[in-house]
Amino acid sequence: MTQEYRGIAFTLVTAAILVVWSRVAPSLGCVPSALLLALAWGLITLAGADFAFIRRRAFIGQYLASDALLSRLLQPGLLLLAWQALKGLVLALLLLLGTLALDGSQQALLLADALLLGLIGLWLARRLSSQLRPGVAGALLRRWAHRINAPLLWLGLMATRLAAPSAPAPAPAGDWLGAVQQAAGSVTVGCDALALLARMQAVADVSLRWAVARLAEAGGGGEQTLLAGLLVTLFFGVSFVVAWAFSLALTGVTARPWAQHHGQAG
Repeated sequence: MTQEYRGIAFTLVTAAILVVWSRVAPSLGCVPSALLLALAWGLITLAGADFAFIRRRAFIGQYLASDALLSRLLQPGLLLLAWQALKGLVLALLLLLGTLALDGSQQALLLADALLLGLIGLWLARRLSSQLRPGVAGALLRRWAHRINAPLLWLGLMATRLAAPSAPAPAPAGDWLGAVQQAAGSVTVGCDALALLARMQAVADVSLRWAVARLAEAGGGGEQTLLAGLLVTLFFGVSFVVAWAFSLALTGVTARPWAQHHGQAG
């Protein structure tokens, strides 16, 4: 149990690092930002590989002949790890994009979510660990905790975002381009590469506010209503991916894919 509480402490530290970075990113250069990207990338890759190696073991053991070519290709796990690393890089970039635009209430929510994830993991361990095989119990419990936590975090972020007072963005009908240009021009980030990500986040945020305003004004069908609906759907989808990536990064703090790869206890 001591190890589980230590994992919660490390998870809280990781969440605090992401929150602090989102506050100071405008004054930092590319080197500190690259280090944080590497941290998030590594943690997300570990979390993805943690469960992927279990699926690989089950697939090889249940469906493939031992001398099959596909079995020999999958046995080392390098292809699987490369795929998880590629997905992890994309999710890490989206995570940085999302954290740059957080306000104070959303940053506090991230810290609370780190504690929530740990408590969900403890609850699942006490309820289900005795019913799972030792070799896969750890990875399964981490995976389930992540899948419960990520939607809850997303709902919390959306609630705080939509409840926040609207920014004084240009509101005339059809002036979406003007609102986007104003939002993109107001972004200041020390690293030029991340400045592009920050501008994308600002554009997504102002697009949501513009879309909500257009939906409220339209009151019926039409091209503007359709465009507004598409923008809202896109923003909610991207926000879910950010919440998913954040939860994965926290899960990666305690992930042990090397144990699953070698068939040891999780």
